[in-house]
Amino acid sequence: MISVIIPFYNVEKYIAKTLDSVKKQTLSDWEVILIDDGSTDKSGEICDSYSKEDSRFRVIHKEHAGVSAARNAGLDEVRGEYIYFLDGDDLISENCFELLYNALIKNDADMAQGNFAYVNDDMSEYEMRHPSDMKDCVITGIDMLHLLNTKTGFLYVMSCNKLCKKSIFDDIRYPEGKIHEDHFAAHRIAYNCKKIACIADKTYFYIKHGGSITMKRYAPENLTREEAVYDRCKFLQSKGLNDLASETALVAIKVAPRVIQKCLTRGFYDEAVARRLNGYFVYEYSLCRNLIPANKFHLKIVFDWLTKSPDTYVKYLKLKYRILPEPKE
Repeated sequence: MISVIIPFYNVEKYIAKTLDSVKKQTLSDWEVILIDDGSTDKSGEICDSYSKEDSRFRVIHKEHAGVSAARNAGLDEVRGEYIYFLDGDDLISENCFELLYNALIKNDADMAQGNFAYVNDDMSEYEMRHPSDMKDCVITGIDMLHLLNTKTGFLYVMSCNKLCKKSIFDDIRYPEGKIHEDHFAAHRIAYNCKKIACIADKTYFYIKHGGSITMKRYAPENLTREEAVYDRCKFLQSKGLNDLASETALVAIKVAPRVIQKCLTRGFYDEAVARRLNGYFVYEYSLCRNLIPANKFHLKIVFDWLTKSPDTYVKYLKLKYRILPEPKE
């Protein structure tokens, strides 16, 4: 049986369509664990009505604590042999479970992963900056760890387009109180998998609307993504995967100047943020300094500068991007 974990919070406009997309599945051996994360709209009532009509739906109401806490609560309630995550405002194809389950069984895999598409509220596809290139194939967990560092790494970071054996999550829980929670779990999931079956069919539809994290302006909480990459480097080193840790660090270092610039232009690059980011970037730079290619030599100059005199480097960025000081009160 597949245990489908659906955390939700104030998604009354979308949740019925999400649940209907599960009810239409061509494979019927599933249960749905709905975690109401303290919704203040009618989301909880809608889910309760589904549970009354179909015993495969179970609803757990809890105080608002975020997506990670809701997913963790769902993991503690799983009865099936396989786990699938679905957000309460997204949709899946009618043959999603069947395709993923068949791919997993056929290839004796630990996890099966489908393709996905970003769609607007009217279901028209949203043009992605880096379109998905997923093909029918079988990869290893180490392969996935490498793929996390590519331009289409978001395909492998997402928890919601994967069917996993329950045992994969025996030692994995999502970090509570943080956004970008998938980034903290992806490398752990990959490490626990020996074999992963990938399919080219689009089985998951991520609806882009105003409330989505990916549609929101860059803010201090977005720095958890940098923290997650730092966490991945530490994790890989702890497992003796030093080359992968260095490869991951290099990806982080290439975008580090842009991250600092965003913090400055959004007006929240204070002493605490500077200390936090410098901790991540200086450590990552130490891992990948010798991997920086010749055509990226400016990164060595930047990070030698950032390591030795971070205040001077920030002043340089402010001048370069014409970032004015905040007016005094």
